[in-house]
Amino acid sequence: FNQGDKEKELGLPVSMFMDRATTNIAKCQVGFMDIIVHPLYQGLEVLLPDVGPACCKNIEFNKEFWKKRVDAMEAKMQAGDTTLPEDDADAPQLLEM
Repeated sequence: FNQGDKEKELGLPVSMFMDRATTNIAKCQVGFMDIIVHPLYQGLEVLLPDVGPACCKNIEFNKEFWKKRVDAMEAKMQAGDTTLPEDDADAPQLLEM
């Protein structure tokens, strides 16, 4: 969020996803995986069928990890706390490739 902090300091409009007070990191992670990462790796799966399934499965695990934290992150932000929610035992275990 350093960029957004600097933009605020200079009186400039804060760029999208750069404002620590309004950006839900967990929600951004899910969106990034949905829009960029997962489609990219689905294409990779066509080219590298032996590697693709494990990569796509790991992406799904990671996405679920962040989805579980969207509401918690929103609640923390509304309380003025912009730190990430605590990690816990349900962190995804990556698959071996």
